[in-house]
Amino acid sequence: MAATVPALTYAPSFAVKPPHTNANASSFIPPSFLSHPSSFPRLLRRRFTRSPVVAALAPSKVTLGGIRKSLNDFMSLNYWVVRDYHRLVSSVNSFEPHIQKLSDEHLTAKTEEFRRRLGRGETLSDIQAEAFAVVREAARRKLGMRHFDVQA
Repeated sequence: MAATVPALTYAPSFAVKPPHTNANASSFIPPSFLSHPSSFPRLLRRRFTRSPVVAALAPSKVTLGGIRKSLNDFMSLNYWVVRDYHRLVSSVNSFEPHIQKLSDEHLTAKTEEFRRRLGRGETLSDIQAEAFAVVREAARRKLGMRHFDVQA
């Protein structure tokens, strides 16, 4: 004895509309191609090949510093943010030899110097690299640990 499925007692919230089909034709091949089968493969070939315009707009690869970057990498916000951080880290590292030569008193006096420079109209971004280098050196002297580059 076969089990029967109970009929739906409610109307579905969506209507499923079957595609318009012909009894002789499939739903994805237009009837004009059925009468001329030789033109059907040509359509597929043209459909899946790139036109010269599309090929020119495709993301091209650029070699920059030995690293291959695509056009999308240059257009992303993350690329520009990371690049700015690399510049900041290299600036902090360039200040390090000069800051290491300072005495403890001169290192402490840097705080007041930064306040004076800010009062004269310099921006935080103007003193940022030097301030990070001072903080890194103070931590190295007092804690015995140096900040890594990713912590600058």
